[in-house]
Amino acid sequence: MTDIHHYITELLKGNVLPGEPPFSLDSNFRAVDREDYLSYLPALCRFIETEKDLFKRSIARLVLERIIPDKPDLAIANCLLKGLEDPDRITRDLLLSHIEPLLLPDGTNIEPIKQCVRKGDFLERTSALKALRAAPGIEGELFLLEVLRRTDNFWDIETIAVILGDIGSVFSLPVLMARLENETMETDELIYQALEKIASRLEMPSELREQLGNPDFWKVNWQGTKESFMGFMAMVTMISGNSDNPEAEDQLGEIFREEMHVDIAPFRTYRELRLCSNDEDMFGAMVGIEESLQSRILLEVALSNAGISESRESQFEGIYFNMLNDYLFTRLRRKIRFADDDF
Repeated sequence: MTDIHHYITELLKGNVLPGEPPFSLDSNFRAVDREDYLSYLPALCRFIETEKDLFKRSIARLVLERIIPDKPDLAIANCLLKGLEDPDRITRDLLLSHIEPLLLPDGTNIEPIKQCVRKGDFLERTSALKALRAAPGIEGELFLLEVLRRTDNFWDIETIAVILGDIGSVFSLPVLMARLENETMETDELIYQALEKIASRLEMPSELREQLGNPDFWKVNWQGTKESFMGFMAMVTMISGNSDNPEAEDQLGEIFREEMHVDIAPFRTYRELRLCSNDEDMFGAMVGIEESLQSRILLEVALSNAGISESRESQFEGIYFNMLNDYLFTRLRRKIRFADDDF
């Protein structure tokens, strides 16, 4: 058998020896003794970047995948991920499986993995979702949550739930909770398992775990009057470009009413409420909401300019508010198409 050092040395000279590179592989299809070949990494990356011959470049990438360390440096990591631009799907899928167990450094460009999620077929997309485990910091989690908020594919939901169970933070909780009530019990069970793993990893007290795992905790309840809800929906329909489309407004109003648990008694539907309300009341409610929002923004700007920071209590309230919003809008995305759905 050809010595691997000789094989790589010849490859870097532009000579591809016959047969597979003679590695002994581990369960992740990487060289068992890959530490012995680390000195070749910079030269391999330079070869990949400059070599014009597609076949030789592919072989060099194959060798790189086999010997890359668990924690590659930035240059090596970006060189590896650039291989995801290969037009061959099988090559990309194999590379994604090699990326999954790695720990990529800060600054790694993970856009090639994201593109595989966006444009890949089922197998490639699934492999790319799993490869996001390797992303630095919370980059992988954030993108997985973007997918989870939008996808209608229960395979996506199950795959992401398993991954978030391993790497998710507290910010995964509202999105996971919002994706419950699926058609299959298996999907919901995987979500609950992910929630429990996150809570355990974060060492949450049992009382808090029980609270966060209760769907009622996340429900947004409208605190204003039905008239103020009309004003709110008038702003929503105006922003969404549906102010001249009563039918679309009624559909939106009904969806928001259900998700925000708005009491519109004695009316049964948003349409009935709208038809029985006068324009003056609706306009007054809309102005009130707008003024409240403007006052809040002006207050935040004034505090910031004065160098006054929020108290810890206010910060926690802000985090809680943002998490409730995330829960609400994730649920809304299941019924309404948003402009950024194709992200």
